[in-house]
Amino acid sequence: MEKKGKVIVITGVPGTGKSSIAAEISKSTGARIISINGLVVQQGLFSEVDVSDGAKIVLMPKLEKAIKKEIAGWKKAKGANAQGDAGIVVVDGHLACEIKIKADLVLVCRCHPDVLRKRLAARGYNEGKVKANVLSEMLDYCILQCERNFPKANIFEVDTSEKSVQECAQYALLALADKKKAAKKRISVNWADLLFEQEVNFRN
Repeated sequence: MEKKGKVIVITGVPGTGKSSIAAEISKSTGARIISINGLVVQQGLFSEVDVSDGAKIVLMPKLEKAIKKEIAGWKKAKGANAQGDAGIVVVDGHLACEIKIKADLVLVCRCHPDVLRKRLAARGYNEGKVKANVLSEMLDYCILQCERNFPKANIFEVDTSEKSVQECAQYALLALADKKKAAKKRISVNWADLLFEQEVNFRN
């Protein structure tokens, strides 16, 4: 017998705190995490590696199929053994915004461009990769993709620039449990007023 379970998608550009929040949710609830990056590597779901920055060119149709299979397998296992996790699976990865799966909650992690730039530089990203990801964040790439692939009522944004991982995880669990209550704290991040300033920096 298959147990329904609840699916949380956590997405956002690299450096916005997705994996940390996913880990915190797992720590507090026992939720299982499906890491998109891990799945891509484990199952070889990429065609090549970009030599300029080491990024993998992911085979998106195969990735979507693999994620659906992982979720289905988890639900089936939950039906056979109701003990273990809290009936929650978290799909973690920036590419999650580009796939169509059934999700009870979609958490889009956002981050102020200045903070994000520092985080990515600390990871050792080259300047071109830092600028590309910062620009993606400023242009709302992940939120726009999510609005194409998921019901808007299930999409919540969280600004991780100053909030702790624990605060972000608590908000996600609140939204999962009570969307109406969480909606009272709903935010809509907009970095448009910074675009001109950043455009000047991008051209330097």
